[in-house]
Amino acid sequence: MHSTMQYLQKFKNHNGLIHALIIHPDENGNRCLYSGGTDGRIRKWNTKTQTSTKSGSDRLETVWCFTIFNNYLYSCHDGIEDNIKKWHNNQCIQSLNGHDGSVFCLTTFIIKIDETYLCSGSIDKTIKMWDKDGKCVRTMVGHEQAVRCLATTRNEILYSGSWDGSIMKWNKYGIRVNTLRGHNGSVRCLAYDQNQNQLFSGGRDNKIRIWDQNDNCVQILSEHTNWVKTIALGNQHPVILYSGSSDDTLRVWYQTNPALFQNCDKIKRKNEIIEFILVDGDNIYISTDTGVIRKYGPYYPRDYQNLPNSQKQKIQQWFLTATNHLQIHKDIKYLFEKELLT
Repeated sequence: MHSTMQYLQKFKNHNGLIHALIIHPDENGNRCLYSGGTDGRIRKWNTKTQTSTKSGSDRLETVWCFTIFNNYLYSCHDGIEDNIKKWHNNQCIQSLNGHDGSVFCLTTFIIKIDETYLCSGSIDKTIKMWDKDGKCVRTMVGHEQAVRCLATTRNEILYSGSWDGSIMKWNKYGIRVNTLRGHNGSVRCLAYDQNQNQLFSGGRDNKIRIWDQNDNCVQILSEHTNWVKTIALGNQHPVILYSGSSDDTLRVWYQTNPALFQNCDKIKRKNEIIEFILVDGDNIYISTDTGVIRKYGPYYPRDYQNLPNSQKQKIQQWFLTATNHLQIHKDIKYLFEKELLT
């Protein structure tokens, strides 16, 4: 399958796997790309020049995840101490301690406008909630193995995925209200669609599961041939789902109706495992196990690149508002038949 996602840029200055990517304004208000991985470096990238500077003066333990909390950048790391760090102007200004071992995931949990918490998941099998001052206000216990990923909803719900194969659902008080089971092996990544109230999970069983608002699994996506390491949701409507895997592929999935997704495209990176996907507007950043970050433009239907610019513009306008992307993907002549390209 030939991809129409345009390859735009390559960023390389890490030695080893890149686990984490995020966009965050720097001290001058410029939107910057931050990356971190097994080399213990957090790098801030100028996306125009593709050059980077590193945060802090010392090498850190492996960087697993980033999040933005209270307008600050936070990172989590391997290690027994100082495994959650708060950053400002490329300097660590606070370390949060409380987990007994490596911290793998972070997310921001918004209860109300004036009630927001930082949540962290760890190899110690717990999830912790932290206030704006860095105080641990709650610890959730229930998983039998490490907590690997987190996702939150607008309905005051937190989901956690674990090496034990389960996804646990927690309310704002830290009480477990349900356990979702179905993955055969560890749950590696989670994403939540706030508009459709759907949870997406990827696991070491090579599967992506889609769960409805009642926690029922409504679809299983099985095209990946190795474990699913990262998933991300696009900003389009209907929803576009991106997934990256140890099978060296990035896959694109389109929503044909609220309960059905279908694979429409893939990018195959030879001997390059997709570690993380970041969606930034129309652009997609992927990080890999080779220390490379790659930037792609938006996806459009097949044969798009062979059309004149005037027709491409019409496709772009149609594609952003279409309710059936698969019909466009199957045959671009559909657009001519509908007199959209005349």
